[in-house]
Amino acid sequence: MSVTARSRRSRSTVLTAATLGVLLATGAVVSAPAAFAAEVPPAATAPATTAPSAPAAPVAKAAPAAPAAKAADEAGKAADEAGKPQLTVNPPASIGHGGQAVEFTETITNPGTAEASFALKLDASAPGARGTGRISIEYRAADGSWKPVALAFASPHFTGEITGVTVAAGATKTVQLRIAAPLYNDWGNWDSPVTLSSAVLDPAAKTVLAESTKEFTAKALTVQTKNAPTGMVAGGAPAEFDITFTNASASRYTDVDKVVEADGRSTLQVQKADGSWENITGEPSRQPGSKQVTYHLTEDKTLAPGGSDTRHVRLAFAADAPLGKAYINPLAVQHIPGYMDAARGPQYVEINLTAAPVAGKPELTVKEPSSIGYGGAPVEFTETVNNPTGTAVPFTLKLKASNVHARVRDAFSIEYRDTDGTWKPVELTYSQSAWAFDFSGKITGLDVAANTTKTVQLRLAAVGNNDAGGYNQPVKLYSAVVDPAESTVFAETTKDVTVKSLAVQLKNAPTTAVAGGAPAEFDITVNNPSASSFAKVATLLYADAHSTLQVQKADGTWENVTATPSRQSGGPVSYRVGNDDLAANAGTTKHVRLAFTAEAKLGKTFINPVAAINEGTTHATTAGPQGSQIELTSAPEATGTTGTTGNGTTGTVRNAGFTTSTTGGTTSAAVGGELAHTGSDGMEKAAMGAGALLLAGIGALFASRRRRSA
Repeated sequence: MSVTARSRRSRSTVLTAATLGVLLATGAVVSAPAAFAAEVPPAATAPATTAPSAPAAPVAKAAPAAPAAKAADEAGKAADEAGKPQLTVNPPASIGHGGQAVEFTETITNPGTAEASFALKLDASAPGARGTGRISIEYRAADGSWKPVALAFASPHFTGEITGVTVAAGATKTVQLRIAAPLYNDWGNWDSPVTLSSAVLDPAAKTVLAESTKEFTAKALTVQTKNAPTGMVAGGAPAEFDITFTNASASRYTDVDKVVEADGRSTLQVQKADGSWENITGEPSRQPGSKQVTYHLTEDKTLAPGGSDTRHVRLAFAADAPLGKAYINPLAVQHIPGYMDAARGPQYVEINLTAAPVAGKPELTVKEPSSIGYGGAPVEFTETVNNPTGTAVPFTLKLKASNVHARVRDAFSIEYRDTDGTWKPVELTYSQSAWAFDFSGKITGLDVAANTTKTVQLRLAAVGNNDAGGYNQPVKLYSAVVDPAESTVFAETTKDVTVKSLAVQLKNAPTTAVAGGAPAEFDITVNNPSASSFAKVATLLYADAHSTLQVQKADGTWENVTATPSRQSGGPVSYRVGNDDLAANAGTTKHVRLAFTAEAKLGKTFINPVAAINEGTTHATTAGPQGSQIELTSAPEATGTTGTTGNGTTGTVRNAGFTTSTTGGTTSAAVGGELAHTGSDGMEKAAMGAGALLLAGIGALFASRRRRSA
C-alpha cells in the first residue's frame, strides 16, 4: 500500500460487478470476462444481439414492462449490491492527549469473484482541534513498519487516504492503523470527543463503496490531591497528603514529569515503598525574582493505559515563610518540541499559613462527624484540647451549630459524655443571625493538666421535627476554648457537617393503569446516605382508596397489606409495607404490587412513597419524593376469556395494563414535599399535586407532635 501513488492494474481483472453491468447495459461489452461470468445473469447479455448502429435507448423504451427486461434489470441491481465491498471498523476505546498512539483495525471484505483494488479514506474530527498536527494517523506497511498517513487539515477535520488496498476475491484484508492526539498548549486540557469517519473508495471514480463512522474520546491526564491541608503553621509540623496522577485513556505515557510547585521556603518529602521518607530538593524557578521551587516527585515518567500513580507526600513551611495565603501546584508536565512545556493539573491548592501559637496557649483539634442524618441517631465526634504549658489550665468549651433551614428551637442536639460515662445534653440557646439559625451552648468546669491533652467526647444530631431538616445543607459547627470567665479565646475552629436526608425512590412504578386490571409490580427503596443510624423507619405508600397492595416476603410469597383509611372521606389510604432499622450508609427495598379496583375514579391519580421517622414522638418527620402520577383508564371490552391460575383466580401479569417509570429525588420534613412550615409558629399548609393526597393521612403519623413556636 502507498499513500503517494495508486496501483495501476489491468481493468479487465479489477472491474467490479457494478462497472461491468453498466458496460453490458449500453452494449459496449458483448460478452463478460470469465472472471465475472458467474455474476452476470443470461438475460443481461441480450444487448449483444443488437446491431451496433441501432439506437439502444429507443429499443429499451419500446417495451419497458417486458418481464424479461425487468427481471434482468433487478438481477443486475442485486448483483451490483452483492458485489460491493464491506467495511468493519474496530476503533480505539480512547486516546490520550500527548500519549502514545493507540492501535485499531479496519477490515475490508471483497465479496466479488475477482481481485479488487480500493482506496481507504480516513477523516478524524474533533471540535477542540484548531490547528495542524493535533491528530496523527499511521498505518502498518507490508514490511511491518509504521508509515504516516498524510492528513489535510480543514478545521475541525483531519483527512487522508491510503491507496492501493488490494483484496483478493471472496477475501478480507485488515488494515492496521494507530491514532494519536499530540499535545499542544491549546489542545489537551480537557476531554475531547473524536469522530472517525472511514470510507472504501473506488480508486478510479472516487465513489464511496462502503463507509463507517465511529466515536471515541481523546482524554486528558488528571491530577488530584486528597486530604491536602487548608491551613498550616509556619515552622510547624508537616502535613501529609496524596497526589494522584491518572491516565484514563488507552494510550501509554512515557514522558510525564510528576511535580509540585511551592514556595521556596517550604520542604517536601515523598514516602518510599518501604515506608521511609525521601527528602526532595526543590529546583529553583528560572523566572527572575520568583521564589517558587519545583519538586520532582519521582523519576518514573510513565503512566500505563488506564493507570494511575499516587505519591504520598508531606509538606512543611519554614518559620520565615510569609504568612497568609500560600499555594501549591501539583502538575503533570510534558515537553512539546518547539513549544513551551504543557502542564496539566488543578489550578492550585490554597493553604492559609499562620504563625506558630504562643507558648502557654491551649490548642484545639476537632474531628467532626462525616455527616448526620436528618431525624437519625446522634453521631459521635471528639474535640481535643492540648495544653503545652507547665501548669494546668481550666477552660470552658463553647459550641454552636448553625444552619440556614433550622427554623425551630429544637432542630439540633449536642451531647457530651460525662466523667461517669453517661451522655448528658448540652443546653442550647436558639437565636437567628444574619445568615442562619444558631444553636449555642457550653460545657463548663473543664481543665487540662500540664503538658497533656484532654479529649471531650460529643455527639451531634439533626432532630427531625417535620420542619428543620437542613436537606443536605451543611451545619457549621463552631468550637472555642475560652477561659472560665469567657473573656479570652485560647483557640477556636469551625467545621462543616453535612445533614443528609433519607432517600426514598420508586423503581419501575406504573405511569398508566386500568381500573379493575391486573396489578403492577415495582420497588420502594429507602436509603440512608448518612453516618447516623435510624430506628424503626416505616416505609409507607399512599394511594387511591380504591386500590389494593401486596408486599413480597423473603420466601417469595405475597402478603396482603391492610390499607389505613384517611381521616377525610374519600381521601387516600396508606399502606405500611415495612418497619426497618437502618444502619449508617445502608438501605432497604420493598417489592410490591399495586392494583386499582373497578370503582376507582378514572383520570389522574398519584402514589406517594414515604419514609416515616420517629413515629409517635415529638420529633416525627418524613422523607419522600414528590410522588408519581398514574393515568387511570377503564378496562377495554372483553374479547375472549380471562386467563386464570391453577386455583381459579386471575393471574398476576407483571405491569400488565401499565407503563412504568422510575421516580427519585427526595425531600424531607414534609409528606410528598408539599407541607411547608411558615413563619415561626410551625403552621403546615397543604400544597397542590401529589402532596394533597397525603394531607388526609399525615395527621395519624404525627398526632402526638408537640408544636412549638419559633
